[in-house]
Amino acid sequence: MPAPFFSIIVTALNAKAFIEQTLRSVLEQTDDDYEIIVKDGGSTDGTLTRIPQHERIKVFSIPDGGIYEGMNQGVERACGRYLYFLNCGDTLHDKHVLRHIHALAEEKGGADDELIIYGDYISGGFRRMLPSPMSRSFLYGSSICHQSMFFGRRVFERYGGYDTTFRLMADYELTLKAFMGDTPFIHCGRLVCHYLGGGFSAQREQRSAFHAEFRSLKRKYFSRGENVKYSLCHALMLTRVRAYLKKIRQRLCTPPQGR
Repeated sequence: MPAPFFSIIVTALNAKAFIEQTLRSVLEQTDDDYEIIVKDGGSTDGTLTRIPQHERIKVFSIPDGGIYEGMNQGVERACGRYLYFLNCGDTLHDKHVLRHIHALAEEKGGADDELIIYGDYISGGFRRMLPSPMSRSFLYGSSICHQSMFFGRRVFERYGGYDTTFRLMADYELTLKAFMGDTPFIHCGRLVCHYLGGGFSAQREQRSAFHAEFRSLKRKYFSRGENVKYSLCHALMLTRVRAYLKKIRQRLCTPPQGR
C-alpha cells in the first residue's frame, strides 16, 4: 500500500470533550490521501471511546513526558510526505484545506519535501493573518501557530523533531531552526484551522516559564544587534498601538456635545 501524502498527528490526554470534533474535521476532507495518527498519553476519562472507527485512524496509547514528546512519538509512526499536527479541540477550517495544501506542495516542493507551508488561522473569533513572505522581524516577536503549518517530512529528518528540553516553546524553537536553516516557508493564502487555544503554555502558572523560554530562544537564534533592533521596533509599535487605542477609548467615552 503506498504511503499517504499527509500524516495528521493528533496528541491527546483526557480530551474526551474535544477529540471527536477534531477528527471529524479531518475525515470530512475532500482530499483523502492521508492517515490520522492519534497519540494518546494514557487518558483516563474515556477519550479513546470517542474516537470514530475508521480505517484511516491509527491509535496508540503510551505514556509521554509532555505534548512535544507525544508529537515526536507520532512523527516516529508517521508514513506521510507531509506532517500536520492538530491538538484536540482544534479543527480544519473547511473541507478543502488538504486538497489546497496538497496541490501547493506538489507545485512548490516537487520531489523535495524539505518545505513548510503555512496559513492563517482563527483564534478567539479573530483571523490571525501571517506575513508573506515570512520574516526574521516577525519571528522575533511571535511564533507561528503549529496548527497552521504543514511540514515536509525532510524537515524532521534534518532537524530531528521537537527539542523536549523546551517544555513550552519547542514548536517555536523548531520554527526558528528551520527558518534560520533556509528551509522554504510558503504562505498558502488561505485559512487553515480554528485554533482553540488555552493549552498548557497558556495557563497562568506557566506564563513566567513561557516568557523565559521565549527570551532564551531569541538570544539563541538572533544576534545581539538584532535583539536590540527588533526589541526597540516592537516597543515602538506597541507604544503606537496603545496611543491609538487610547484615542479610541476617549472618543467612545466623550459624551456628544449639545447645541
